Amino acid sequence: SVTQTYFVMGSYERCLETYHDDLGYIGALALLLMGKNDDAAALVAERERWRQAPLGASFLQALRALIEGRRDDCVGLTDAAIERFHLRGEELFYMARHYAWAEEPARAVRALARSVESGYFNFPTLERDPWLQPLRGNREFEALLQQAARRHQQAHAMFVKAGGPQLLN
Repeated sequence: SVTQTYFVMGSYERCLETYHDDLGYIGALALLLMGKNDDAAALVAERERWRQAPLGASFLQALRALIEGRRDDCVGLTDAAIERFHLRGEELFYMARHYAWAEEPARAVRALARSVESGYFNFPTLERDPWLQPLRGNREFEALLQQAARRHQQAHAMFVKAGGPQLLN
């Protein structure tokens, strides 16, 4: 959870500092965003050799295609994962990132809409994620950002009302 938080904050070095032996997906993404493509590819290849659950294997296969620049394969593998598994929230957010990278804005926005609907409305992340920048100016994406911002503000207000800030001190 800490690793994931650092990743969505864009703190990729801290993400890797807290990263442990797991699927390898978030670590590989952090490496990619730091410009360490070879290291990301090596991490994915290593983790693909581990015994992975089908969902994890699907994420890694799509990410490997992305790292290798195989756009059509990345889209096909991402489509297959969305069709095969009951993805929600963060999982759909990451699938949307695949689509945005592959220059598939309609697919990316659909996946993001499902992500927000299922409870992933991390507005700061959606607003600043570098892979989502190509969606800027897309009317549906901008409406989705506004929806996420409203839900994020509502959640924050509930957190404050429940005394959350005092718990963090």
